[in-house]
Amino acid sequence: TSLIDGNSTTIQVKVGGFPTAIAVNPDTNKIYVFNRDSNTVSVIDAKPLKDVKAINASIKTIKVGFDPRVRHSSRDSNPTFLQNLDINPNTQRIYVIDRVSNNTVSVINEKTNNVTHIKVGFFPLHIAINSRTNLVYIPDFGGVSVIDDNIVGYSFQNATNTIMVNQGIPSAIAVNPNTNKIYMSYFGSNTVAIIDGDTKNVTQVR
Repeated sequence: TSLIDGNSTTIQVKVGGFPTAIAVNPDTNKIYVFNRDSNTVSVIDAKPLKDVKAINASIKTIKVGFDPRVRHSSRDSNPTFLQNLDINPNTQRIYVIDRVSNNTVSVINEKTNNVTHIKVGFFPLHIAINSRTNLVYIPDFGGVSVIDDNIVGYSFQNATNTIMVNQGIPSAIAVNPNTNKIYMSYFGSNTVAIIDGDTKNVTQVR
């Protein structure tokens, strides 16, 4: 993985096999890299950015998912369907898609590096977090799982709700924290679903 500072200094650090997703917490200067081949997340402390030895020595590896040998389907060879991760700096939790293992999301506590798993919908693909409401949106085949990151550390059983969309395979998701609107696009479709985060109503736009 390449790290670049504001002065365009580039250094290379060693992470796990086949890194496919990355997220940064600007508050803690930590970088999280998902390694697909080993189902792990590499945690990089970027504070000593010019000290390569210190950075490599500080890298921690966190196991996520349940069985890295499992392959859900032939889609695993398609880069469009690679795992995803995102971070909520407000709660210091990292969410990692475990789509090859039981339709779950791994939740990493940044302070302790402890991992907990939350059940979501069938074949989750992407993650988007509303930094104002601390709600995590994870689209799947048929709907969107909504995880309340305000309570996820206390009650995982009550943390997840589902918004039904039923438009097919989601290709991307984005959140506008200012309007509390969620936008989803789909493969093979000219439709974008707009979800009202307050009412959970879904509008289809072509």
